[in-house]
Amino acid sequence: MEQTLFTPQEAAKLLNVSIRSLIHWRLCKKGPKYHKMGGQVRYSKHDLDAFLSQTLVETKSPKIVSEVDV
Repeated sequence: MEQTLFTPQEAAKLLNVSIRSLIHWRLCKKGPKYHKMGGQVRYSKHDLDAFLSQTLVETKSPKIVSEVDV
């Protein structure tokens, strides 16, 4: 099974965050999971997608009252 791995720069661009944010998240043990191979950090597409899913905040929008409802 072959998976695409992204550099921190590529991952930051995909997540629309700065590279410094990714570094900070790694140091704080937050953010997306990553692979470390030979001292190089890489992110899989699957882990980036999972991270985005975990950060999703759903809101309940209030019912909009129209003039017809009044």
